[in-house]
Amino acid sequence: MLEEAVMWFINLLRELGWIGVIIGVLAETFIMPIPSPLIPLAAGFLILPQEIPLQEAVFQSLFIIGLAGAVGATLGAFFGYGIGYFGGRPIIERYGYFFGFSWNEIEKFSVKMKGKITDEAALILSRAIPIIPLSPISLFAGLIRINPIKFAICTFIGTVPRFFILGLLGWLTGEAYIKLVEIIGFYETFTLMLIIAFIIILIVYKRKIVEG
Repeated sequence: MLEEAVMWFINLLRELGWIGVIIGVLAETFIMPIPSPLIPLAAGFLILPQEIPLQEAVFQSLFIIGLAGAVGATLGAFFGYGIGYFGGRPIIERYGYFFGFSWNEIEKFSVKMKGKITDEAALILSRAIPIIPLSPISLFAGLIRINPIKFAICTFIGTVPRFFILGLLGWLTGEAYIKLVEIIGFYETFTLMLIIAFIIILIVYKRKIVEG
């Protein structure tokens, strides 16, 4: 199943070019269980001609893969954002006692974040670093109800360099890009595990405080 999905993406990129990047990123966000670095790395290898000079590869990676990937990632990010935005409150209100915090605390945290340059910078930076998974950040942004327009702008700005860098790496490594997919995918999974571990530790800590 995974190999079939990978081949589907590769054929999509070969046939549609930058449009395939947008569709591929969207499909990966919603339904496809593949490593997220695959699309921009494969695009760098398949879309950018290997014989072009470095400066031309930089230009094309930025304006073809970077922008197309950012469009797909921004649209796809609203799936996780919507889950956090509309589903977060009912879950917290019903099971908040288990997590050790209430919806009121979430709202207070959200108010503190609003209007600060730090939340915008953190959102952009988290989007730009290739080993930080996109979906958990979207869920969290929806949970604390970051303004959707600001969320979209920050996501787009942050994912442009993410996809640009990965696309350029795909061009530089050539057919070896698939090995790079495995490496970056591993570190992305490792980062996700760290995020989950941090959340579990936070929940345990908060419960101990509540239980006194």
